[in-house]
Amino acid sequence: MVDLKSLDTKSLILDMTTNLSRIGNFVLDENYEKAEYFVDELEAYIKELDKREYDERLSIWVDKTKEIVRNVREKNLESKYIADDSFTSGVVLQNRAIAFL
Repeated sequence: MVDLKSLDTKSLILDMTTNLSRIGNFVLDENYEKAEYFVDELEAYIKELDKREYDERLSIWVDKTKEIVRNVREKNLESKYIADDSFTSGVVLQNRAIAFL
């Protein structure tokens, strides 16, 4: 994994959106081991992001991303719409990061 401290906030968030897409795809494929691998990476990105200031318009989607991480970690995979939430959060974060950062 890249040194997260070396990324600017926009790049960090855009990398997060890639992992959200991967998580969504692996959950749809019922490949939960791979989904968890990318949740590990996403969690590291979130920890770095939490140390930074960023536009408050992104915060609801960062919180939604944290919820996705929790649901995958707690294996709430069948009862939640993790794939949909992952794709939606990724697209919105991507568009807002491009517009606001």
